[in-house]
Order: sequence, then structure tokens, then C-alpha cells
Amino acid sequence: MEKSSSGTTLFRTDGLYYRTYRDEDGINTKFFIPYQNGVCFGFWGNSAGLEDLIESINNGDFDRYKDLPYIWGVYNVTGDSLTVEKWLSTGSLKYPSYRYNAKILNDTTLLFDLPLFGKMHFFPLEIKPDSTNAFID
Repeated sequence: MEKSSSGTTLFRTDGLYYRTYRDEDGINTKFFIPYQNGVCFGFWGNSAGLEDLIESINNGDFDRYKDLPYIWGVYNVTGDSLTVEKWLSTGSLKYPSYRYNAKILNDTTLLFDLPLFGKMHFFPLEIKPDSTNAFID
């Protein structure tokens, strides 16, 4: 899938979308960071809440992920549908790609077709990690 500039006002690109939930391991936050240029970072999680995630972003901790292929992907918007394609981590040097689909419910809510990501809500960021990476032009 090719990246395309979103150029859409259906959802926001000045922050991140997240879902925080509790499971047998404790608190888990999944997040997705779309950029205006059609690149995205995410569908990844941390074992902390949103506040810790924002603090990591503000501290520049995300710069270390520029060279990890399975963190990055591209997205396209068609109507009120969002399609994301990104690489998956397999524990080896092979990174198959996978597509995720979401319905754009409004400019601050995305509903993904995988229960793990489910309904994600928008949070604006003052400082957003740079979308420069080693894999997507």
C-alpha cells in the first residue's frame, strides 16, 4: 500500500489515538500516531497509562524507534474508512505486513476491526515524535 497525504478533516493528525485497558498483566495502552503525510507510528503498547506514554513522547524517548520497521506503517482514507498497513514483529528478521481497518466515527474516535485495538480516542500532543524513519520515504 502506498502512503497518501491524509488531507482529510474526518480525523485529527495533531496527536495520537489510544485505548487503555486492564488485562491479566495490568494496565495496557495501545496507541496509533497518524501523520499528515500518510505515515503512521504505532499499534504498539506499553504497560502504563496515557500519562506515562505522553511523558515518554515529551522526553524524546521515541527517537530510538526510528530504526525498527515494525513500528512504522502507512495509511489511506477512503470515505469514512481508514486502512493501515504496517509491518509485524515476528521475533526474527522477517517482518510480514498486515492491514488494519477502522471506521472513522468522528474526528476524535476510530473503531478498529481488531478487538485488541477496538475503539481508540484522540489525545492532542504539544510535541509529536518525528515521522522520519529508515523505511518509508
